[in-house]
Amino acid sequence: MTDLDRLHQYSSQVLAAFSRIGMRGYLETIDTANLFCTALPGNGNQVYRRIPIPLLTAVAHMNSTTPFTGYKAGVLLANRYREPIYFNPFNTDLDNQNAFIFGPSGSGKSFFNGKMIKDRFEAGHIVIVIDSGGTYRHLFSALGGKYIELSAEKSLGLNPFLFPANGSSRYLPDSSKIIFLVQLIGKMWKGDLNENPMSEVEKSLLSEWISAYYSDLSEAVIPTLTGFYDYLQALVEANGKAIIDLKKRKIVPFSGIFYCFKAICAWHLQRSFQCIIARLFSRP
Repeated sequence: MTDLDRLHQYSSQVLAAFSRIGMRGYLETIDTANLFCTALPGNGNQVYRRIPIPLLTAVAHMNSTTPFTGYKAGVLLANRYREPIYFNPFNTDLDNQNAFIFGPSGSGKSFFNGKMIKDRFEAGHIVIVIDSGGTYRHLFSALGGKYIELSAEKSLGLNPFLFPANGSSRYLPDSSKIIFLVQLIGKMWKGDLNENPMSEVEKSLLSEWISAYYSDLSEAVIPTLTGFYDYLQALVEANGKAIIDLKKRKIVPFSGIFYCFKAICAWHLQRSFQCIIARLFSRP
């Protein structure tokens, strides 16, 4: 095979490769000398041969962004060109604090995250990591952290109504906590809140009842979902003037709320009872 035959073979392979990804290659056969000089280091010449393309296609190839040059302060890292840059993972000027780290397998995503965890921990920060594959188990062990394993066999119970009490041993939630509980109860009650959202009246009433539940709670009682369910049920059964008015106007379907709460609270009590029985039988 001559060099010219080999050149034609390579050219055909390149054109076929472009075709497989949906692109049409162009084989230059006229101004080859100028093309050769253009491909030399330093770009000695310029290719004057042009292929007319639609404007929308040309716009798609325009570079509308510039390479990230880093922040003025933050964690000292290096970019892909090994140039030092500052990276600030806690930039409060952004409207979204989430970050997405991507790359092919073996590119160092887990290693980078591990280094960030280690550096933040050694700097005195509290680091909470949700580790779905056990990647950082050994790192937590080396740093003296606590690794909580959650699986179908090892369930973890959470109490969304519980938070640190104030100096007088009272549980008085702030507005953000009440908003969270309103959304949580609404999710349990109505399911997908995008398809079946709560009305402003329902949000306001839930917020009022949650605040009243915490206000009436004695110091010795820990706030729970079942406790709020019992409180709301007693409030409705008392048939106060406000409740009677809500029933007449059918603003809040109490039967639907209690039906959902009863099922969830019954499951919660059953799990708690099973845990108590398991502890009793596990004692020597």
